[in-house]
Amino acid sequence: SDTSGYLYISDTQTNRIYKVQLSTGVSWSLSNSITWPNGLFFDRRNNRLLVASNVTGSPLWDVNTSTGDATAATTFVGEFDAMDEDNRHNLYVSWSGTGNVYRFDSSLSGVPTLLRSGHNQPEGICFNREHSILAIPNMFGHTVDLIPCNVDVWAEFYPVSGWAPVNVACTGNSIFSDASYEWDFGDGHTATGETAVHEYAAPGNYDIIVRAITPQNDTATRVYPRQV
Repeated sequence: SDTSGYLYISDTQTNRIYKVQLSTGVSWSLSNSITWPNGLFFDRRNNRLLVASNVTGSPLWDVNTSTGDATAATTFVGEFDAMDEDNRHNLYVSWSGTGNVYRFDSSLSGVPTLLRSGHNQPEGICFNREHSILAIPNMFGHTVDLIPCNVDVWAEFYPVSGWAPVNVACTGNSIFSDASYEWDFGDGHTATGETAVHEYAAPGNYDIIVRAITPQNDTATRVYPRQV
């Protein structure tokens, strides 16, 4: 629903989008220009109705809620199903035919980030803003995947321990594939990148600090004590 008391409903069989006045229950056909309008999302921040079309090569559509005119909201095209946004107005979109879920930034410009793949016909999406969890129902398999979308970071090291001098290979991990990484090795040396190799020349106890940063400047930090 929008901020003016109207609800929007899609009928994929007739390619119609209906506008319903909640106070009276009166409804009318707003648009029939989008083929297979599968998912609707009202963007309250920009006061616009976004429509996902389940037709190959379709953008996300911006439908004027007064005239019903539709214009492309994205240059990235696909065969989209459902949408929802997070607290920072990033938009999550499912593409059931590929099993992929994408994340657009709030501008909807450019190529979105492939957040997750391998879902089993992800027809719907719901973002829980209180817990920053993305719920993805799978039409086949009758399951719901719960994806934590708060920024988290963890790291792997090889070797796990060793005698100085020793080279330690570090690998950072996050659910966000577009995150960047910063490393502090606890001995005055730092590095950047998803992977890093550092030599500890002297024995001692060190705190390896890894930090993940998303393009939206959300960050997460984790500390790993290491003895050399």
